[in-house]
Amino acid sequence: MQVDSRKIYVKGLENNQDLKDGSIRYVIYKAQDSSKSLLELKPSYGTSYYLTVNMPSLREVDKVIVVTRTSVNCYRVIISTTNGTELVNCKTYDEITQTITKSLPK
Repeated sequence: MQVDSRKIYVKGLENNQDLKDGSIRYVIYKAQDSSKSLLELKPSYGTSYYLTVNMPSLREVDKVIVVTRTSVNCYRVIISTTNGTELVNCKTYDEITQTITKSLPK
């Protein structure tokens, strides 16, 4: 059964992935340190310069949220972190939104 991603709105979760089976997946990554600029141009020996490219480190997944629909008024929200997985049954899209909002860090 199809889940309507337009009816689920959680601030900060705009990047949803509609899967082929009708479910929705949200992937939340850990915050990265962006103190360095991507490109640095530094002088070297008179009129020469050298270019340094600071490649960002690989992103680490913090949380994965999957919303599936099992029947007419039954939705399952699966919240998976490195500490464990939580399964919550919801009846409406408002309950889905509240469950996802509670799981996000403040």
